[in-house]
Amino acid sequence: GVIKVWADGFNTPAGPKPDNLTRYCGTEGMTSLAKHLTQGLTILTSTQVNAIWQAANGYRATTADGQSFSADSLILTPPAEQSLALLANGDLQLPPDVLTALGAIQFAPCFAVLAQLAGPSKIPAPGGLWPNDGTLFWLGDNAQKGISATPTVTIHATPAFTEAHFELDRDEVGQKLIAAAGPWLGSPVVDYQVHRWRYSIPTQLHPEPYLWLQQSPPLLAAGDAFAGPRVEGAALSGLAVAEALLRS
Repeated sequence: GVIKVWADGFNTPAGPKPDNLTRYCGTEGMTSLAKHLTQGLTILTSTQVNAIWQAANGYRATTADGQSFSADSLILTPPAEQSLALLANGDLQLPPDVLTALGAIQFAPCFAVLAQLAGPSKIPAPGGLWPNDGTLFWLGDNAQKGISATPTVTIHATPAFTEAHFELDRDEVGQKLIAAAGPWLGSPVVDYQVHRWRYSIPTQLHPEPYLWLQQSPPLLAAGDAFAGPRVEGAALSGLAVAEALLRS
């Protein structure tokens, strides 16, 4: 299989916090399900789209390296601010109420650290911890999760910490987060990577699972800010917007 059950709840520093909500994970990491669903499809990665243009019978997407792709219809799933920039760069005119609805969506940022350890972590089974402090939002043990052969821990900073340190050098941020997580790491850090997500957690959602930007030719927006601020919401939004497009 491509997914498996991970847990029915995680821990806080005060102890277990079961919530009877089953968590799943990919058997080979977070991309395994997406790779399974897209078998047989042509997927372009590492391709930066910089503008969306309206064409005679659809839309045209242009990329930073000069490529151009045409389609009869289009679904935008980037964070709302980036979608608005793509539309503006292509001088694509949309009704003010549609632009207002898309612009109302807000995201919080997040620093993420992937730390490789010299030995096992001290994160309690099943390998997830909500630290519940002002710096750390989440700690995940990828070895306990079953997706890493070596001891690695994922560290997520809180939105408040990320906003306060957003322009700081990434290595310095990584060291701060590793120090904060020290009591739960339990082993020396051998290596680490830091990623800065400007659009991580949707904080202001659109009330519907997708948004029609333009009826003809079909242009829609969807994603985790439309049906709930989690991967489940992104999946539900994707299913709903696909059905809407097929009906149009």
